[in-house]
Amino acid sequence: MQRSTDELQIQATMTDLTMSQCGFATLPDGKQIFLPSSVVRASGANIGDTLTCKVVPNYDDRRSDSVPWRAFYVQKIREPGAADMAAVLPEGTEADILQNLREEGPATVGQLLFDLFDEQEPAGENYPALANLLHQMFREGKVAKAQIFKPGSARARYTFFSADVNDLLPTEEAALPDMS
Repeated sequence: MQRSTDELQIQATMTDLTMSQCGFATLPDGKQIFLPSSVVRASGANIGDTLTCKVVPNYDDRRSDSVPWRAFYVQKIREPGAADMAAVLPEGTEADILQNLREEGPATVGQLLFDLFDEQEPAGENYPALANLLHQMFREGKVAKAQIFKPGSARARYTFFSADVNDLLPTEEAALPDMS
């Protein structure tokens, strides 16, 4: 098999990890890189890590506009820390997130981006830092997270964050039918 001559080396932030352990990294312009599970495992990459990715153009399919790259090698540059978040996001962002989630209910990164920074595009400069902070807050037990999957898909279609896990559960009126 011949490797494409269109390979590049670019930096990105890992923003998603699927149930099948494939990942996605986001570039500053909002475009994404697909990270096959073998590449994620070999690199030890986690959500929030800054990566150097060797990439080739992604397969020409319906997602090639939003995910134009496919990585064949990834190296972790560094793991995120509180200092990284503080350097990009305004002081008090974590408290603002919690207040917004308590008052408005569950939200996606995009909804919080709009509510907190009035940014409407994922390409906004605050998107990767906000996504990383939310995932860090989830790992620390400060927020709850729910992922919504399209049937047959290994990648979450939506990820919602909430200040209270009970806000992510169906109410009695909307409870799911008994499938037994």
